[in-house]
Amino acid sequence: MKNLVSQLVLDATPILNAKHALLHLGTKLPELKNAECKDLCSYVIQVLAPRVNIFNREEAVFRRELAEALDAAKDSAGAIKLLTGITYDANEDTENFEKKAEDYLRLADIHFEKEDSTQAEVYVNRVTHFFY
Repeated sequence: MKNLVSQLVLDATPILNAKHALLHLGTKLPELKNAECKDLCSYVIQVLAPRVNIFNREEAVFRRELAEALDAAKDSAGAIKLLTGITYDANEDTENFEKKAEDYLRLADIHFEKEDSTQAEVYVNRVTHFFY
């Protein structure tokens, strides 16, 4: 699986094809065991890092999935770091807008679970600003 990801991102695969393949792989992540999912997501994020400006939406899928796995393993700090590291497209299309709101609400939830109501409120307020 890792070889496939490397070939998609690092080789001469057309970018549009690589994006579609990565998004399809992202849909299969919930079928993996937690340890396998963590390993694969970490690897994909690492491989995409030099080209995150091209693959930001695809990287976000793997960041979200890894954040969920880390949060389930009680590593809320790691989950927060992953979610806050997501790069959003400059154009605010509907999908990007919804994902950004979901990410901020997830961050608020994680902070609330950590009993950090101040940080939770920061992310709730960010979402409310989307509607004004």
